Amino acid sequence: MRDVYIVGVACTPFGNHVEKSFRALAQDVVGLLELEYGENGGAVATEIDTLWFGNCFMHAWGQANVRGQMTFLDLVEEERLPSRLPVTNVEAACATGSVALHGAVNDIRSGQAELSASIGIEKLLLPRNGSDHNIFDLFLGCADNLSDDRLVDLYRSSARTVGRELVIGHDRSLFMDTYAIQAMLHMKRFARPSNRLRPDRSRIITMEPRIRWLNTNSRQRSMMCSAIARSRTH
Repeated sequence: MRDVYIVGVACTPFGNHVEKSFRALAQDVVGLLELEYGENGGAVATEIDTLWFGNCFMHAWGQANVRGQMTFLDLVEEERLPSRLPVTNVEAACATGSVALHGAVNDIRSGQAELSASIGIEKLLLPRNGSDHNIFDLFLGCADNLSDDRLVDLYRSSARTVGRELVIGHDRSLFMDTYAIQAMLHMKRFARPSNRLRPDRSRIITMEPRIRWLNTNSRQRSMMCSAIARSRTH
């Protein structure tokens, strides 16, 4: 198999983007990829052989199928992407981005493509005009719904082991609860009382705003600017 190289990376700023459609976000990210190549960026984009599109929740916005094909339609009509571009749609919960990249890499390794793109666009909010979906129910769609008792029973038993109770509801994320249970199980198994984690936790809390400040695509970077400005004036 051939060696594969990542020759361009782009990321739009994180945020709710309430007023932006999926197609508008696609325009943004392809525009950023074009900038990666400089003056020849537009020409390079038209040479993409295959595209892998990652998305999990677009059905809540009315597009349950052919998601990538519809998302990039305007770019194809504007001739910024090839007119016969094969688009493969993937969803794999938190691994969606990795699966899309894996597909693009394998297209090149196999010789099917010389240049492949993997693009993910997601909205973790619901349309303003109403929706039959609940955002936390969308997250539950990423769990085992064919035999949900197996997952629930496992974590209920694990929660009891650490003196807690697993509560399932439409106003909370099941995954956040399972992560907390896993952390408590780890502390119990390796005899790490929670107070021993406080110094490390304090350091993490202290470092996190600094890291966020350095990330120009951070959703809360502007909030940090305001907070810093206020702190300096007092």
